[in-house]
Amino acid sequence: MENTFWTALGASSLAAIVTTIGIYVIRRFERWGSENTIYFICFAAGVLISVSFLHIIPKALSMNANAPFYLFAGYISLHLFSRFINAFVCDKSSNERIRKWNKLSWISSCKKNYRVSGKPSAAKSTELCGG
Repeated sequence: MENTFWTALGASSLAAIVTTIGIYVIRRFERWGSENTIYFICFAAGVLISVSFLHIIPKALSMNANAPFYLFAGYISLHLFSRFINAFVCDKSSNERIRKWNKLSWISSCKKNYRVSGKPSAAKSTELCGG
């Protein structure tokens, strides 16, 4: 029991030190971190997938006879969801998406200012609503 405590404490301390170093490096070299964000995301996704394949899936297969079907159904669902996102969300240019969100925020700001004052008379509401 005592050995388990020290092992857990050592592993937790090592994780805290590595995380602190990672935060320092990203804050110190912000431009480099921004340019390589996709690699960090891919690494994190790879770690999550490998943990599930190496630990969770074999245990699930031994616990439930229908586990292969659920695994396949989950994979197909995520694959179709990814295809949907790429086809209908990611096909637009970033400028078009930004314009769409700016227009949406402009409309909501006009509605909010009109609801508060009853008429778009404040300086901010005339700037936002164009009138």
